Amino acid sequence: MLRIMFVILPLIMAFNTVVHAEVFKCVVKGKVTFSGTRCAGATQKITIRTSVPSRPVVTRDNLNHESTIKYVAEGELRRKITDLKIGNERLERNINSYQRSMDSEMSALRNKKSFATNTGAGALWEQSISQEMSAITKKYGAKIDNAHSAISRNDRALDRLEEKYLKLKNTPIKIETPSSVVKNSNHEKTQQYIADGENRRRIKDLQRENDKLEGNIARYQRSMEEEMAALRQKKNLSANNSAGALWEQSISEEMNSVAKKYDTKIDSANSNISRNDRALERLEKY
Repeated sequence: MLRIMFVILPLIMAFNTVVHAEVFKCVVKGKVTFSGTRCAGATQKITIRTSVPSRPVVTRDNLNHESTIKYVAEGELRRKITDLKIGNERLERNINSYQRSMDSEMSALRNKKSFATNTGAGALWEQSISQEMSAITKKYGAKIDNAHSAISRNDRALDRLEEKYLKLKNTPIKIETPSSVVKNSNHEKTQQYIADGENRRRIKDLQRENDKLEGNIARYQRSMEEEMAALRQKKNLSANNSAGALWEQSISEEMNSVAKKYDTKIDSANSNISRNDRALERLEKY
């Protein structure tokens, strides 16, 4: 019995909170025993100071540290939300600008049509202008559609960010306790860190790819503008006769082809961006 007490006592004293336990030392027939109750023979009461696990102490430093981390995360989300809203406002202004420019160019071509003579050459000239108007509509249609696609992508990202912000804001600050430290071993933390890092890498790769595609779209639009402007300049050199009307018609057809070519490229880039956005949406949920 004495040996058992020597083994138990150090274990009891390893805890934090101090409590008192009563043990009775008894002498029965010349033998010393220990018991939790009084003995019939000579008895000596022994008070043992032991400890029990206590609740972890949440220090002010821990609380301030966790509050700072949460505040920084909320601030980063607010910044991203603000940037997306500003981006959408800029895109809306661009759409209005494209619409005004399209109306202006279409009006100029419509006025040009009014000078056509009532002859075969005039008819060809009018047909040429109609084809040019179609090319102008396609050119600005591609720009406006691209801006609307970008706004839709931003809106989906805004929904995800605002949901994440509200969730973070309404989540109480969690201080890690010794029990959770034991539960979450270093191995598990390492595995989680690796998984989170891989997730962040994939998100960055998709975002970089989308930035590249956005750059391609802007380049396609500039090239389309340059080629259309060059063809329009070429039109101004046509003679005011049947041959000139046929030449203008040929150039208008070429302008239509140019508009279709870049419209196809822009649509393809937007499709790739949409596919990447769906992947980003899935990744950002984890």
